Amino acid sequence: ITLAQHRKHRQNIVNIRCLPIDRPQVQSLLETIRRLSHPIFPRLLESYYHTGELHLIWEPMEITVNYILTARWPVNETELAYILRSTLDGIRFLRDQGRALAILEAETILLDRRGHVRLAGVEQSYQISASDMNAETLRLTALATITRSLMATGAVQVRWSSKVRAFLENLTTKSLDELMQDTFLEAATDERDLKLQAYSLAITAASEMHRDTRIQHLMPRNGLHQFDLSTSYVIDVLVPNDDSVKNCFIHQLYQ
Repeated sequence: ITLAQHRKHRQNIVNIRCLPIDRPQVQSLLETIRRLSHPIFPRLLESYYHTGELHLIWEPMEITVNYILTARWPVNETELAYILRSTLDGIRFLRDQGRALAILEAETILLDRRGHVRLAGVEQSYQISASDMNAETLRLTALATITRSLMATGAVQVRWSSKVRAFLENLTTKSLDELMQDTFLEAATDERDLKLQAYSLAITAASEMHRDTRIQHLMPRNGLHQFDLSTSYVIDVLVPNDDSVKNCFIHQLYQ
């Protein structure tokens, strides 16, 4: 996933992901994304198809949990509970649809400037039968690994309670419904922690300082087709005059 900024309107930020896919499959994928719409997943704004690649334009999410780990930014129990509860909400929603994330890692747990948590990868979620659902396939084992890493960032500054340590052990042994009822998650509130907000803003500001050395241009080309997300019909026109593509340049926050 790449962060992109509108060339003329610098305040307009989006996330772009390119997926290799055959054109006949695009319609079905977009319908699946729409059907799986949920607040835990970023909102899909637009999509474009060109020479075997689908460009998905998502609402902006400026940082990932991996940035927190890389910077060793310590999190407290309230923050950890909020990240875990949000992630489990997404996993449970997909489970109730008979689906699971194909991958869950620190890079796919996203945060925006306000500290809201979102999960990337809904477009690559897959169908799974109830009999095949377990800690591994529902990505609870992966979430336990991420949790250990987050706890390690605050090992010196934070003394983790017995509730946190017990929840970590339960991630791979208890059912998803039991986990969602765990009293540790009660520490998570709907109020966004100021520390996460400040950290997100700091990361974004730092990336802006260095963006000029990381620019790649996304230039419109013949054969690039826009998919209308409201009607799901292919608009068979070229889009060199479409500002949503022409005026975007892509740059990696960190390489």
